Amino acid sequence: VVWENYILTNLHNFGRYPALWRGSDQFPTVPWISDGTNYFSGELVAYDFRQDLALVRVNTPNMNSQNFGKKPAKLFKLDIKDQDSLDRLASFEHLYAFGSYIADPSLFFTVEIGPFQAITNNIDEGHLLKMPMGVVRGIAQEGFSGGPLWSLNGEVVGVVTLANKINTFVITTEAVSGFLTEAAAGLSLDSNGRPLPNSGQKKR
Repeated sequence: VVWENYILTNLHNFGRYPALWRGSDQFPTVPWISDGTNYFSGELVAYDFRQDLALVRVNTPNMNSQNFGKKPAKLFKLDIKDQDSLDRLASFEHLYAFGSYIADPSLFFTVEIGPFQAITNNIDEGHLLKMPMGVVRGIAQEGFSGGPLWSLNGEVVGVVTLANKINTFVITTEAVSGFLTEAAAGLSLDSNGRPLPNSGQKKR
């Protein structure tokens, strides 16, 4: 959860093709979100194919008048041009990824990985990424994609997106912050995800 009633995940969780992301009037794309107890429908309101990021607005209350009460996470403030920021990121030795069972999203599990090793755009013998990504020692298996990577002090230090046989790769919080800034502008929201005055939007 990045803003109240907005969650961030990987775009590839919606499929590999734009028609699946956008849906249509006849067949809309409707993500379903579990808070661990209740289910809520959502709406894909912003995405970035290059960065593999998607922003989903949660429809709350749901059909059973239940409210989505999850609070926004605290993002680690990263500036990859600032050495102090990079040094602090490199100091994280124990990190925790969260995933859920595909067959039953109400069942969550976690895995400890770490340390945070590097930021790179080169993986798997010269395959260049479209953007710099964080490299973390350890493997987060299928089912962790789009989930947060947490530090022991409660900060999200990245979004899990892929893994090889040795490392997990995460979208940096710098990239996440940039994406959210652009999404907020496009949705007429402030930096906390609240509707701007005179935007015509209602608070959800």
